[in-house]
Parts: sequence; structure tokens; C-alpha cells
Amino acid sequence: MFRGAPSYMSAPFSVAGNCSIVGVAVRYGHVAELVYAYVSEAYGAILGGSSPPVPTMNKRITIIIVCIVLALTVALGAYFLWQGSGRTDLIHISLPKPNSSVSSTSPLTVAGEARGNWYFEASFPVVVVDWDGKIIGQGTAQAQSDWMTDSYVPFKGTIKFEKPSYGTRGAVIFKNDNPSGDPKNAKAVEIPIVFK
Repeated sequence: MFRGAPSYMSAPFSVAGNCSIVGVAVRYGHVAELVYAYVSEAYGAILGGSSPPVPTMNKRITIIIVCIVLALTVALGAYFLWQGSGRTDLIHISLPKPNSSVSSTSPLTVAGEARGNWYFEASFPVVVVDWDGKIIGQGTAQAQSDWMTDSYVPFKGTIKFEKPSYGTRGAVIFKNDNPSGDPKNAKAVEIPIVFK
């Protein structure tokens, strides 16, 4: 048993059955004690001393909050990395690459592949915005083969835009063609770019 762990946690800690670490923690509703047990073990192993003092209720709440914040940070970080990579289940963008330098002189070439339901009538809208989100250009990307499919269909497009009046940051926004106009059906992927 971990040093400093509560007495009710003396059951074996296995990865299967009702004695799993998570199972014990959930069953007794004491996540803070479980975290404390791990911290205590690490504390003793690193410093070679005794376990730190048993945390008060406020410290237990703090530990729980810290764990939740860390979990949310990891989850959100993974989500934004995935979005910023220009890859989702519906569209893969090969041009422009995220945070790549593009000419501030129009036009801008876009390319990639998207599932057939991203298109309508073989095209979908593409918007170029400046650092402040102001639209400085818009156009369409065209399917390069039959778009009436659930599979990925390659696309290309040439988007004309105005040179940004201020700043070098901007973005290219790839929107699904949404003929219904229903916001629930609207999807978009934003690729950050740098004008040079």
C-alpha cells in the first residue's frame, strides 16, 4: 500500500476487476486521497524522507481542481493541434500549410482533399482574412473528380485577395458548402498563414 494512503485503500491495486485504482477511487469517492497517495510515494522516493502531511479538505479540493485543469489542458491542446494541422475527418488541406509564409500579392493557391459531403455542386467557399478577421478575399475550391461520393475528393482553387493593410498574420478559412443555410450544418477549418 502507498505510504500515507487511507486505510480503506489497503486492498490490492490491480488493473483488473473491482480492485482497480480507478474503481477504488470511484467507489469511495476520494480522488484526492488517491492523488495524495501517488504524490506521497513519489515524495518519499525522491527525497528519501517521510510522506508530506495529510492534506486538509481545502488542499484536497485544490488537488482535484489541478487534476481537472491539467486534463482539460491536455484535451484542448490535442484538439487545437489537430484542428491547426489542417486535418479533420472531413477535409485534409495540403496548401497552404499551417503558419506557412505566403506571398502578400494575390492570388493564393489552395489544395487538398475533402469528403464529397463537404462540396455542393463540386465546389465549396474559401475565405482569406487578415490578422483582425477582416475578409480580404474569397473564392471557391473546385473538386477535381466526381464529388458525389463519401470518399475523399481532391480539390484546387485560386483565391484573389487584397494585400493586408496592417500586420503580417492572417488565415485561410475552408468552409463546407451549406446550401441549407442551417448553422448546425456549417463546418469550417482555419489555417493560419503569414504574409511576406
